Amino acid sequence: MKKNVFLGFLVIVLAVGFFGCDLINNPDDNPVNNPDDEDDKPGNPYLGSTLSFNEQVYYETENYTIAAYTGADLSVKEWRDIDGTANITGGKLKLSIGTPSPLSPIAGIFEDVGFGSWQKDIEYSTTDVQAAELYDGELNKPSEFTWLEKRRDTDSAFEHVSYIFVSKDVTVTAKGKVDVDDNVTSTDVTLKLKSGWNVLYFKMSFSNSGAIASYSLSNPGNLCWMLY
Repeated sequence: MKKNVFLGFLVIVLAVGFFGCDLINNPDDNPVNNPDDEDDKPGNPYLGSTLSFNEQVYYETENYTIAAYTGADLSVKEWRDIDGTANITGGKLKLSIGTPSPLSPIAGIFEDVGFGSWQKDIEYSTTDVQAAELYDGELNKPSEFTWLEKRRDTDSAFEHVSYIFVSKDVTVTAKGKVDVDDNVTSTDVTLKLKSGWNVLYFKMSFSNSGAIASYSLSNPGNLCWMLY
């Protein structure tokens, strides 16, 4: 399984700049509001013992707009750092995972190059916790797309979510830090994870004075599964 090289990925995000899933295109390329407006409302970040999806998948067009995927059925060959596959049928991602495999000590999840690259002094209320993270999926070939990830990109921010499984309730705290080279400041965080699946939300906000990176337990409704 591949590791998350987030800094390099962020450069690609900044260069591309999606519009976000609340502005999609119908087949004649006229912008329309997201037909799933009810689904845009924030959801519960605590998902219980089973992670399930039956959600529309989107892609970026040649005109840098977002459109619902309606092409041939696709399949996810593997998810980042956990076993399992999934299908994209009729343009929708269909997935159901209970306890994932493999599980590893929680420090191995939060001190990896994603969360650990932006935070310091990471502490846990208990270390006797097994954990796993579902972040993005690699697609089977042949396909014009390679990866699938739940995210949103605008001129002012980059957002994505990953799904964290923990074997018991645990609180994770971390301090923010300043990355002088990239002009990024991260915020302090307190994450009260519950046994089962949790939604970990990352947001990087951009301004003329630099960028602010933050993590929280949140399940925003305006992110969508993007093919890229």
